Amino acid sequence: METLHKVELTRQLNRMKLLFPKEYSFYPKSWIVPEQFAELSAHCSRSKSTDMFILKPDAGSQGEGIVLTNNPQAFCLDPSALTKPSVFQVYIAEPHLIEKYKFDLRLYVVVKNIEPLEFYICREGLARFCTEHYQKPTIKNLHKSYMHLTNYSLNKHSTNYVHSDADDSGSKRKVSSVFKLLKSQGWDVDKVWKGIDDVVCKTLIAVVPALKLEMHIATAGLKKQIQCFQILGFDILLDKKLNPYLLEVNSSPSLRIDYEEENSSGRTELLLSTTDLEIKLPVITDSLKLICNDIR
Repeated sequence: METLHKVELTRQLNRMKLLFPKEYSFYPKSWIVPEQFAELSAHCSRSKSTDMFILKPDAGSQGEGIVLTNNPQAFCLDPSALTKPSVFQVYIAEPHLIEKYKFDLRLYVVVKNIEPLEFYICREGLARFCTEHYQKPTIKNLHKSYMHLTNYSLNKHSTNYVHSDADDSGSKRKVSSVFKLLKSQGWDVDKVWKGIDDVVCKTLIAVVPALKLEMHIATAGLKKQIQCFQILGFDILLDKKLNPYLLEVNSSPSLRIDYEEENSSGRTELLLSTTDLEIKLPVITDSLKLICNDIR
């Protein structure tokens, strides 16, 4: 889990980007703070671009603690503003839009083995939409979370959030329905999938050395190697040309298949989400089949 926290993941990906800049261009330019305050401040001082930045707390989840800013130097000049390690990342200002909304893809990856590396990418997942029409970030709209952040945990509180069990509508949809739409618009979805496969593969290659070390430490006192697996959640953003960018990797992605809704009496009920069920149940059952095949 620690390997996939934002700081350590950024450390591993930045290391690979130094060695293979072209191969690892899928990860937005990022700095670990406070340890890289000086580098970040220097970048801002010499950069004449209009870059916006997104601040992500190391172990944050569900959009907690995320800040958009055009002036990360304000944090650099006042390090006490950050009480925990975080990552500053260049904000991708030109995402691909559907119906004028920004969205990202939550894709599930099963890591079956580390030595040798063996993993599987699910060809279905969640497309999570913002609930306010997208505009390029400016000082005036940086605070609009429903416009810039795709987290379901945030957007479900928006009055514009639309729950739908249909594949091709609502604020949470199947990835397959999004790709079907893109194909109908003339986009090469096979090329997009190839790009996503590359992102997942190269990300896991970057973190495997650290994972191997942790595995050796954990099993040092055992006489045999243990078997383990993990379901990961890769968050992918497509830019306006459908180039995939890695936003983050979740070591414990939500596998819930329900959602909350207030009934006529004002009480909150838990209802079944058909979309979540049809995506996550196969992820779990197929993962168990993969593991059980080895045990037999």
